[in-house]
Amino acid sequence: QFEFFQQKVNGVMRGIISQYNNTYQENEVKLKANVVMEYAWVEVEDYNKYYESPKPEKYEFDKENSTGNAAAKAEAFFKEYFPDAYNQYISEYQAYETAYNKWLSDPDHTGEAPKPPAALEREVKDLAGEQRLKYYCDQKGYEGCTLVSVTDMRKPDSDDPGDDAQNSIVYVPRKIEGATLPEGFSSDDNSFVYENSQTASIVGIGDTAFEGTRNVNVLDVPEEIRYIGESAFEDSFIAKIS
Repeated sequence: QFEFFQQKVNGVMRGIISQYNNTYQENEVKLKANVVMEYAWVEVEDYNKYYESPKPEKYEFDKENSTGNAAAKAEAFFKEYFPDAYNQYISEYQAYETAYNKWLSDPDHTGEAPKPPAALEREVKDLAGEQRLKYYCDQKGYEGCTLVSVTDMRKPDSDDPGDDAQNSIVYVPRKIEGATLPEGFSSDDNSFVYENSQTASIVGIGDTAFEGTRNVNVLDVPEEIRYIGESAFEDSFIAKIS
């Protein structure tokens, strides 16, 4: 929403707003004492490459024979990404247990012993669409998130000033409502995720930062901002600063 100049002071990153992005259509803007310098992001190329040879390549869940951490991960995988298949398997396994216990209780053990259902198996490549976006986050340290595609304004496809190339598309982790983020991560008002280390304290508004701004009528300035530069609001439509 705005550009800012940043510099580390006594080990803490500080920032001064240098220019407001006048394309934002907001009547009232509430400045924050801390801003995100850089969000977590994933190159589309890296995302696609991961699914060319994912590790693990597949999951297998056999309730009869699987134990330990690997079994727990496999069960969680099927619960999350293939719930219908998982529920069907559990239903069949419960029916098997009932039949097997009945067979055991028969003194004559007539007939062959009931057999458990075949183990659940799925390859990671079987995931599709939204499943892949979330699974990637689960595997890459962004648990509780899914990926969304955004335009990366920092990286035009061409460095030629005369070229009208489109900006690149990247993926950004977005927190799923109600989820808990890994330690060291937070999310903004739009649920986009960033590392806690990638923030700066805003301490001032620079010269001409809001000059000529037409879309803002009310500006809420936090008490942490102690400096306002010359002509910061000149020729703007800002009628109230609180």
